[in-house]
Amino acid sequence: MELTLKPKNEIIKKLYESTCKNFVASNCFNLFCIDEIIINGGKSIEIDLGVNITLKELSKNLSLSLYKNKAFWIIPTDYLSKTTLLCVNSPIIVFPLSKKESELGIEPSSLKIKLYNYGTSSFTIKKGHQFFQIVSPDLSIINKVIIS
Repeated sequence: MELTLKPKNEIIKKLYESTCKNFVASNCFNLFCIDEIIINGGKSIEIDLGVNITLKELSKNLSLSLYKNKAFWIIPTDYLSKTTLLCVNSPIIVFPLSKKESELGIEPSSLKIKLYNYGTSSFTIKKGHQFFQIVSPDLSIINKVIIS
């Protein structure tokens, strides 16, 4: 499978380039928090991950295109369980664009995750923390990551 990341800006692109340069085939890919964020105790916040993502797999029907888009999940890493944060909308299931949407030039919006801090103290998420990862529902191996 091939994972394509489309960062919103050059700063986010540089954040991912170093990770993608050393990427070894795996069934998951970690996503970064792109800003430092403070979540007060008992409050929730939506975090923009700053990337659009497409997951493609080799098509079994070669009369069609070589690759076809595939749905994927965004799930918390085990690090999140060591905090007072809870992902409100996990797993997030991202469906690929339909052929008609692609033909119309519709771009998927950047991924957003909602976190709730069930603790009483505020929690600071540092830029670069990796709280979430992309996996395919059947845990297929991601062989290649492209930043466009």
